[in-house]
Amino acid sequence: MTEHDPFQVDLMPSWFRPWFRDLAKPLQCILGIPLLVGCLWIMWTEIVQDGVTGDAQQPPPQKAIFISLFLFVASIIISELLRPKPKIQEAKPAGLGDFQFPTATEGRPVPLLWGRVRIKGANEIWHGDLAQTAITEKVKTGLFSSQRITKGWRYHLGIQFALCRGPGVVLVKVQIGDEEAFSGSVASGSRFDINKPQILGGDDFGAGGIQATVD
Repeated sequence: MTEHDPFQVDLMPSWFRPWFRDLAKPLQCILGIPLLVGCLWIMWTEIVQDGVTGDAQQPPPQKAIFISLFLFVASIIISELLRPKPKIQEAKPAGLGDFQFPTATEGRPVPLLWGRVRIKGANEIWHGDLAQTAITEKVKTGLFSSQRITKGWRYHLGIQFALCRGPGVVLVKVQIGDEEAFSGSVASGSRFDINKPQILGGDDFGAGGIQATVD
């Protein structure tokens, strides 16, 4: 059976430092400066009292604990008041030149198909009309403060392909990488929609997705 030391106590609850760190900077000043002054005043009065009574060399254990506690609180307050708030890096929008488009070669022949064929690297004949929409999120920067940041961007883009030619050509599937974005039977001149906003992981855990009107 171990013997318990009555003076072996935690000087400060574990939640104090993260709680004080999460406070907004003005609130840190409002609460921290008076508390810091109070701690310094109590330590000063104890030192003066010990000097008057002649007990400065052998302070009681309880008094030593309280002095250490006040010093610890004062050090936390000073370090947090002097620590700047971290700057949050926001996502920047990409321009048209940042995208990688499929093959776009002038004069490239349009394939003539028979049977079912998977077309890889279709010939892209035009792209443009780029527009960006910010994806924002509200994040906490302190106990009573928050900030709305831009965590990503949605891109709206027009693109034209010269896929193939042939008698009675029908589009039956669209794939993005290894993921299936559309499956059906669409003849030339028809229109269909692709609505897969999570196909590449979505806004939070990946590279977004795709929503498109194809005709």
